[in-house]
Amino acid sequence: MNARPPVNLSAMTVLFGVDDKKLFSRILNRFIGPENSKVFDAICAAIDVGNISVAFSEAHKLKSASRVVGADALADVFERVKEACRK
Repeated sequence: MNARPPVNLSAMTVLFGVDDKKLFSRILNRFIGPENSKVFDAICAAIDVGNISVAFSEAHKLKSASRVVGADALADVFERVKEACRK
């Protein structure tokens, strides 16, 4: 089985129309920064108290952000969280 790379930089190249490694580095640093960490914590807290609508909404944010930076495997994880929230 071939594992996907953690980040597919070609996704950002397509999205932004440039192949700018410095730009991608800044975007990735922001992606792994404290704001998305807070969103992840909000998902966990919402699940802990049974607030499924908040967990769904926050998982959607991280799924979308993951897709933008080409972190497709991570985006798939958050899609599964959303699917679990629908059940």
